[in-house]
Amino acid sequence: TLSARRFGVTNQVGTGTSAGTYVIDNYFARARTEVIYLANDLGGPKRLASAALQVASTLGRTLTNWTIRMKHTTRTAFSAGDSWDPDGWTIVYRTNQVFASTGWCSVAFSTPFDYSGTNHLMVDFSHNNGTAYSYPQSGCRYTAAAQNRVLASTDSFNSYGDPLSWSGQSPFGIPSGTVPNI
Repeated sequence: TLSARRFGVTNQVGTGTSAGTYVIDNYFARARTEVIYLANDLGGPKRLASAALQVASTLGRTLTNWTIRMKHTTRTAFSAGDSWDPDGWTIVYRTNQVFASTGWCSVAFSTPFDYSGTNHLMVDFSHNNGTAYSYPQSGCRYTAAAQNRVLASTDSFNSYGDPLSWSGQSPFGIPSGTVPNI
């Protein structure tokens, strides 16, 4: 769910019950997921003050420097070979995060985001643990989309540095039509 500060408005985007490892994948040393949420799903302009992810499974491990960034976009989908979007992000939340339970897990943004209501919203989730863990992985519930609205990649060998600085196709992002419920 995305929560607006004014009027206490809450929008839930996605009702799927399948689970995927995007967004809170704690198996890999570093991971990044860019997600496009379409304007017609978000309910008009608002100041976004928090977000909740529908956590399906968790091991309670810390995601170091778990970061949520947002920006407006006209993009509606990702394609194979697309590059990471490097510019124009607003960091709305950054901390060492532990998801200790399943269900809707909410975080209050340190910097609210003023969503225009006309463009789509691109949300970037990443963590930078420095070392990989072992299976099983944590994950969130998602909803299938007609288009690839997710671009995701991981770095299990510490080859690419901080995910916030990933650019171009390094590492190569994989598009998916599985949009995390929020």
